Parts: sequence; structure tokens; C-alpha cells
Amino acid sequence: LAEIAGFSASQFQRRFKRVYQTTPIRFITQLRVDEACRLLRRTDLDIGSIAEEVGFSTTSFFCTQFKAITGLTPNQWRKRSAGLHRPTEPGVAGHRLAS
Repeated sequence: LAEIAGFSASQFQRRFKRVYQTTPIRFITQLRVDEACRLLRRTDLDIGSIAEEVGFSTTSFFCTQFKAITGLTPNQWRKRSAGLHRPTEPGVAGHRLAS
């Protein structure tokens, strides 16, 4: 990202943090966890598949990062969000239409 933006790595990180109040890696991790939450809520994909889908190299690391951000494991989050299902795109497994 720094190279694309035309900055050194340290300069890019400083500028990024000044604008977003977080580091680039934390920002990207948050985006990945946000997408994982959507998949947990709207699909029946297993945790390993979700971890891979959102770009984590291992399920273990995904679960660690997910819990650090949400305070819950992916399975706990899925169970708590079970009542929050919303209609989803056709073809997504396991969705329930909201009544």
C-alpha cells in the first residue's frame, strides 16, 4: 500500500494512523472481521471456510483476532446473532427470511 501511495512504509503508516486513528493492519483486520460477521449471520459456512474466505491464513489466528475485536468467539457470535437474520442474496446457504 505504501508503494502504491508513493510513500515509505513508515511514512504511510504515520499518515494512515493520523487519518484513521488506527494502523493499516488493524484497519484491514477490522474489515475482515466485519465481513466474517456478515458471513456468520447469513450463511451456514463453517468457521474454517469463513476464515479462509475473509483472508486469514489459519482458523486459529482468525478466531484469536475475531475474539479480540468482538469479545466473542465466532461460534458464540453466530449463536447470539441467530435472531438477527435478514434476507440475503439468492443462493446463500442457510439464510432465513426475517418475519
